[in-house]
Amino acid sequence: MTILIEDHVYTKAFQTPKVLRILSLLDKRTYKSFLKFLDSPYLNTNMKLYDFAEYLFKYYPSFESKSLSKENLDAFLFPGTGYNRKRITDYLSDLNKKLELFMKIETMKASESIQKNVLIDAFDSPGFYDLFHKEIRRNTEQLKDGKVKGPNKYRLIAELGERLLFHPEFFAKKNDDEHELLMDVMENLDMDFAFSKLRLITFFYSKKEFMTAEYSPNFLDRVMELSNSEFSRKHIGFKIYLDLLSLQKTSGDCVMFNKVSNLFFRNSQMLSVGDQKNIFICLANYCVKSINLELEGFKHRELLNLYHNALENKILIYNGQLSDSTFNNIVIAAIRAGEFDYANSFIENYKKYLGDKIRTTAVRYCKAIISYNQRNFDEAIGWLDGANKHSEIRYKIQWRYLFVKIYFEKNKEGGWSTYELLESFLESFSIFLRRNEELSPSKKSTYMDFVKFTKQLMKYHPWGRYDQADIEKLRSTIKNSSTMGKKWLLEQLKKAG
Repeated sequence: MTILIEDHVYTKAFQTPKVLRILSLLDKRTYKSFLKFLDSPYLNTNMKLYDFAEYLFKYYPSFESKSLSKENLDAFLFPGTGYNRKRITDYLSDLNKKLELFMKIETMKASESIQKNVLIDAFDSPGFYDLFHKEIRRNTEQLKDGKVKGPNKYRLIAELGERLLFHPEFFAKKNDDEHELLMDVMENLDMDFAFSKLRLITFFYSKKEFMTAEYSPNFLDRVMELSNSEFSRKHIGFKIYLDLLSLQKTSGDCVMFNKVSNLFFRNSQMLSVGDQKNIFICLANYCVKSINLELEGFKHRELLNLYHNALENKILIYNGQLSDSTFNNIVIAAIRAGEFDYANSFIENYKKYLGDKIRTTAVRYCKAIISYNQRNFDEAIGWLDGANKHSEIRYKIQWRYLFVKIYFEKNKEGGWSTYELLESFLESFSIFLRRNEELSPSKKSTYMDFVKFTKQLMKYHPWGRYDQADIEKLRSTIKNSSTMGKKWLLEQLKKAG
């Protein structure tokens, strides 16, 4: 059973207008900047859009009020007129276009590389060739002299060279100049191809067992040949990915795992953010798989150390935030390593990096998991009270799933004094699952099986109404199922007899 929790596993597409979904994701400061953007006559000539966005701000960030019907929005924008569905739909669309333009401008302001590309595009016009040529050369030299940050460097150098080489006004003063530029473009294209293909192949191998279709990576031999040559001496990323690929072709090689991990963390600052994430996920998945297979040298402590090193090297925090799924995973890894103090300390030190909307729910949920694993059941229930109010289906499901386990074990220890409460909760859980439209059918089925098997376990526990044949039959059924919580169910069944 994997302990890695993926982001947004269960959710389906929203029905809310796109512009409201995007506005809900903005922080308050950015939303106010958007209002200033709309208030600029140069950027927006329709001031009703400013009034519209300012009116919507009253419902920020949830936008869940019943007052936000299209009829009411249309009445606000055009008081005293009849409802016109097309009119308000067009206004929502226009506001969304302005919001997307605002986000493009904000992204460009925050990225020097994007600004450089925009300037090159601006100079790629009749009469501007000298400036275009100088800007291409200047950017190419800066890319070559700067620190390597993943494969984008090679791709950008090649693209800049191609733009200059095939520009209608390009004319080399000497044939050697043209030849040198051509060779430079070709070499950087080779570098880009080899590195991009290598990183994708490692990602492919980390996901291979979950893929439904057969696939054999093309050009693998050529990529390995290129990567093992002079390329690996130019960029440490080649070396890391080559070793990672070798690791992925093994099973439970803790020596090789530690070698790749150490090489990665020593040189992580030389990699792009995307490469850092990719390599970390590959290492984490390899570690989790080895733990689940109970291979020698792999315990939850190794996984916790991997997470700890990633935190120390600032790999898991992106744009000042830590994913709540990663937050949960680290707490779970610490619990399974028996490091409860570390889990509590981590929560206190890193909860500030969680998004404002998810922080309370994630912290209370993780605190509940810690209390449950320390068998402080009443304390765990107290932490869950308040973690179940979140709108995301992930937490609605995980809250109910954990609540069942807590109350089942609490009943076993307490003589089944609240048997009826658990029985009633299981029934409400079943109803919730049947009615919920956000869960995929396969995910819904695994939780429905969990509820069904828990109900069957309850037939055996309170009054000892079972025999060994019944237990063996249920054990076999659970083992051959794809139920959620299989390990927990089998452990409870083992205690039954």
